[in-house]
Parts: sequence; C-alpha cells; structure tokens
Amino acid sequence: AVVSTQSGHYGREIGHALELINRAIAEKIERDNQEGVKNNSTDGGDNFARSQLFDQISSIVPFIDSTDPSTEENSETIYIPNGLTPKVIGPKGSRIKEVRSYTKCYITIENDRDCDGIQRKICLRGTPKQIHRAKYMVNNIPSIFDK
Repeated sequence: AVVSTQSGHYGREIGHALELINRAIAEKIERDNQEGVKNNSTDGGDNFARSQLFDQISSIVPFIDSTDPSTEENSETIYIPNGLTPKVIGPKGSRIKEVRSYTKCYITIENDRDCDGIQRKICLRGTPKQIHRAKYMVNNIPSIFDK
C-alpha cells in the first residue's frame, strides 16, 4: 500500500509524513512475512498465524486439517482427564491463550468446583475448522509436556 504525495502549501510536510507511513507499512509487512503471518484469507475467514505450540504438537502428532468449508458457528464439548487440566491451561493460562489466539475458537474450561474430579469439560465454539484445530491442540498438549 503506497500513499501518494500532494503538492501545494503543505506538500513537503505531507510528503515527509507519507514517506514515514509507507516505511512503517513496509516494515510491518516484512515483520509479518518473517513471522509467517498470512495477510490474505483463503480459508473462509480463518486466518491462522504461526503458533510455536501448534508446531511443537504437530511435530509429534500428525495433523490433518478439516476440509469442512462451512463458516457457520457451532459448539462442541470435549472432556479431558482432570489431572491434565494444568498442562492444557499452562502457566498463568499461557497455553490455552495461545490455543484461543491461534485457532480463533472460543474456549471455556469447567471450573474446579463444577468438575466431577475425574474429567474436565471443555466447551468449544467456532467454525468447524476452528473447532477441529482447537480439539487437536487441546487433546495433544499433554503429549508434548509429559516428557
């Protein structure tokens, strides 16, 4: 995106400001490219940036993405062993925050007081692709932190 300069009374100042803006835009695009961020959506609005956690999991557990093109929001409930909840949530919620950020799936985890002690309920809400990726990550986080 390049913004052109205008001539006139404030032409020089505007030209300098536009040059700074164009430079900032170019630097942002370069940073995004280096970090693997997609700038154009080709998957029904699900723009998935790179995730170190996803990369760790998929290096151990093969990942096959959802082929469902639907953009309709759905809900699904999954259960994990209660003892694995701290691994899924991570220190200060860091892992579940990364799953939410990467998948763009709305995720709620049952509170301790509501849990039966054996399994923990996790509710996922999003498109089929978002839910599929969130389930994959949540179910496989323990496999990389059990070592």
